[in-house]
Amino acid sequence: MLTGKAYAKINLFLRILDKREDGFHNIETIFHKIVLFDEITISPHYNIVISSNNNQLPKDEKNFCYKAVLALQNKLNITQGAHINIEKNIPIGSGLGGGSSDAALVLRLLPQLWKSDINNTELNKIALSIGSDVPYFLQKHSAYATGRGENLKSFLINLPFWIVGIHPRSRVSTAWAYSTLSESRKTIPNKFFERSNINIDNYISNISDFAINDFEDVVFNQSPSLKNIKNDLLTRGAKVALLSGTGSSVFGLFDNKETAIETQNFYKSNNIVSLTPPSFQADN
Repeated sequence: MLTGKAYAKINLFLRILDKREDGFHNIETIFHKIVLFDEITISPHYNIVISSNNNQLPKDEKNFCYKAVLALQNKLNITQGAHINIEKNIPIGSGLGGGSSDAALVLRLLPQLWKSDINNTELNKIALSIGSDVPYFLQKHSAYATGRGENLKSFLINLPFWIVGIHPRSRVSTAWAYSTLSESRKTIPNKFFERSNINIDNYISNISDFAINDFEDVVFNQSPSLKNIKNDLLTRGAKVALLSGTGSSVFGLFDNKETAIETQNFYKSNNIVSLTPPSFQADN
């Protein structure tokens, strides 16, 4: 039996660029892990079995972990299955990449369980076939991402802020968000982080200048309560407040610990809330 933590991510900024011939969009973003995580336990089994504390989680081929097992079976020519238990703490449909992170952890651990080897190149190919965010979660640190999200420049970032994550129990459909954004758009933005030739230290110093998520207009129009959360975080003193991914999570970056804790306490009665300390680094 093997266990591990599948950490959530936030997007420190997110630009949605042109639509690709394969139907996906090119993006530009910085992925950064936060303290919130799912707990994965993998045990030997003759079949593929998914169990979870969350009854809303699919247990079949719709589940990214299930897809990860199938893909590894095919690649390694193995008939053995696995029992994967997912202790779900990351809300589903929250823009935090929980399903992708779970799948990436399975891709890392399962070859160990089966006592098989697979190189990183092949593992990344499998990860991308499962979902655009999955390759990022094979890495330990933060990353600047382009393409579908698979072109990654990994780096260690000591973010000097308390990250307050507000994770409402509502969901936002990623497919809906992309299609609505495409329909409402008149111009396609250019990449700005790469073009500005800025280094990561200067980026942190000027982070409020880069705090853009292209989904905010369409998502906030559909869910005004999320816009209200963002505005409230800024009112409470957040240096930056932003939707993560397509939502429904909103996060704020705070300089002051006491203010961050007060904000966490205010929201925790009606939401799932996370508090990530400055310079947090995931342990896997």
